[in-house]
Amino acid sequence: MKKFTKKFCPSAVLTALLTALLLAACGGGGSPYPERQFGVTEKDLRSDINKEAGIVVGRGSGLVVTQIEPADGPQAPKIGDSARIGDDAMLFDVDYPGIVSVDLTQGNSLSVVNQVAVESTNGELLLVANAATPKASLELPKGRYLLRLTASTEANEVMLGMVWFGGTAKSTNMADLQKLSSGSCVSCNLQGANLSALSLRGNNLMDSDLSQALLVRVSGGFTLRETDIMTIYLGGSAVRGADLGGTNLAGAQLSGAYLTGGAGSSANFLGANLTSASVNDVFLARANFEGANLANANFTRSILTRANLHAANLSNAVFIDADLRGADLTAAGIVNTNWTGTQLGEAIWTDGRICAAGSVGACNK
Repeated sequence: MKKFTKKFCPSAVLTALLTALLLAACGGGGSPYPERQFGVTEKDLRSDINKEAGIVVGRGSGLVVTQIEPADGPQAPKIGDSARIGDDAMLFDVDYPGIVSVDLTQGNSLSVVNQVAVESTNGELLLVANAATPKASLELPKGRYLLRLTASTEANEVMLGMVWFGGTAKSTNMADLQKLSSGSCVSCNLQGANLSALSLRGNNLMDSDLSQALLVRVSGGFTLRETDIMTIYLGGSAVRGADLGGTNLAGAQLSGAYLTGGAGSSANFLGANLTSASVNDVFLARANFEGANLANANFTRSILTRANLHAANLSNAVFIDADLRGADLTAAGIVNTNWTGTQLGEAIWTDGRICAAGSVGACNK
C-alpha cells in the first residue's frame, strides 16, 4: 500500500489549538491529496455510473453531507437529492489503495440507516454493513466505486449522513485564519475552512467568505487515517455545532456552509448569503437575518424564536419542525418554502398579520 510523508506548515505566534488547525489545513507540496473540488454539496454529487453529470468525490474532497430522508419521503433537500428517496449515493475515486471501514455500533447509526454498502461500477456488492453485520471493512484498489446509504425503516424524519474525505480548500487564506484568535476577521477569506474546533462567539466576521466552511464537530474530531479512504459519521448524537452567540456575520458568504447543531443566540446575519447552507438543529433565537438570502437552506428542527427575517429570501428553504414563534417574516420571500410542522404562533407573517397562537405549518388567523 502506498505510504506518504506529511509535511507541516510553518507557524509563528498561535495558540496551540489554532496551530493544530493550521497544520491540518495546510496544502502545498506535502499534501497527499490530488487536486479535487472541496466541499461538494449533495445536489452536485454524481450518484449514477451511467450519467456524466455531477462530481465524483475522493480523498481531499472534505466533508460531504447527505440528507437521508425516510423511504416514504418527502425528498430532501429540495435543491436536489443524491439518489432516490430513502437512498443516498455518491461515486468516489480511489487514487491509491485504501480501506473503507463502517461501524454501525456507534451512537444511533442503525436508526439512521438500514445499510451502508460499497459497490463496483458494474453493480457488484463489495461491502455491506447492516444490523446483522454492523462492522465491515474492505481494502479497495485504485478505481471508481459507489457508496450507498439506505435509510432506516424506523426513520420518520430526515437524518444526516456525513462522509469525511480529508483535505482543505486551497483558497483558504492562512493569515486570515490566524486573525480569528484576535476576535476580528473582517472581509476574511475562510472559504472551505475547517473551523470545527473553534468558538466564534462574539467574533466580527462581517463580509467574510465562509462558503463551504465546516462549523460542526463530532466526538473525536473529523479524522482520516493515512490508510483510510473516508470516515463515515451517521446521526446527530455525536455532532456539535459552532458557538455563534453574538457573532457578527453581516454580509458574510455562507453558501453551502455547515452549521448543524450549533448555537447562535443574537447572531447577526444581516444581508448574509446562506444559500444551500445546512443550519438544522441550531439555536438561533433572536438572530438577525434581515435581507439575508436563505434560499434552499435547511433549518430543520432549528429554533428561531423572535428571529428577524424581514425581507429575507426563504425560497425553497426547509423549516421542518422548526420553531419560529414570534419571528418577524414581514416582506420575506416564501416561494416553495417548506413549513411542515413549523411552529409559527405569534409570528409576524409576510403581509404583516400576526399568526394565531398555536399555528403550526401555516399562519392561522
